[in-house]
Amino acid sequence: MKRIFCLFFLIILCISCFVACDSDDTEETDTTESKLVQLSAPAITKSNGFAVWEAVENATKYEIMINNESVGFVDSSTTVYQLDDNQILRVRAIGDGITYSTSNWSDAVFISIELPED
Repeated sequence: MKRIFCLFFLIILCISCFVACDSDDTEETDTTESKLVQLSAPAITKSNGFAVWEAVENATKYEIMINNESVGFVDSSTTVYQLDDNQILRVRAIGDGITYSTSNWSDAVFISIELPED
């Protein structure tokens, strides 16, 4: 009877160790992710139907949103985007996910093109 009790106790002890090891790994991952540096949101200006922003250091690319819908990505060297009439544009800098996290969305820029009178 003592052997069964000791064996049962040993199994419980082993299971406790495995559970404790798994939770430590999760905590390290959470801590690592929280140490990423968030990129700055691009500051956008408009000029002659184009939205222009300064490059964000360490951005790998930019995500473009027009009228609250993502329309895709442009590479990190692209800092201008042509807009059509009545479009609202927002941009965010995409981080590498290793050292840098993605920025917040920029402020919105609205383009309204004035047509010449006949």
